[in-house]
Amino acid sequence: MNYTAEQIENHRKWLLLERKGYTEIHKTSEDLETLLSDINGQTLSYISVSPEDHKDLYPPNYTCELFVQWFREEEDGPKYLFVISDQFDSEVQTLMAYTEYNEMFDKTTKESAYLSAKKTVDKIIDRELRNKFASSYSKLLRYEIELFDDDKRNDDFQKTADFLESLL
Repeated sequence: MNYTAEQIENHRKWLLLERKGYTEIHKTSEDLETLLSDINGQTLSYISVSPEDHKDLYPPNYTCELFVQWFREEEDGPKYLFVISDQFDSEVQTLMAYTEYNEMFDKTTKESAYLSAKKTVDKIIDRELRNKFASSYSKLLRYEIELFDDDKRNDDFQKTADFLESLL
């Protein structure tokens, strides 16, 4: 679903100004270079949130232990807002946002979680960080598969989680 730039901005303001437990993070290409190789002038923005403060936005069976959410509008380029659980390590949060960004906007990944995760993994230089990312992102995908068992992307999520776990 696409949202207008105004809807995205209103949601961002609502999250940051009217609710508690949210931190907005902006990572420049220089910041990303410390985590990944070969990033070209990109700024990645996302909001880190405590699941406890976020839970009333979701159905009762959704514990919000793991989640990534985005809003976008592509008329004049991507507008995005990722919301990521603060239960993830801060470096892993950035990598998850980067992966979600690739899945939504990078034409080479064809909106595939598998291709996006593979692209991220291929760029992570540090082995320990790659393992932390693989572990966290595979948990997120398994959680998505279990919670939304009728999602048409579940085969892609399953393949991605299997791939990430094979790296551990």
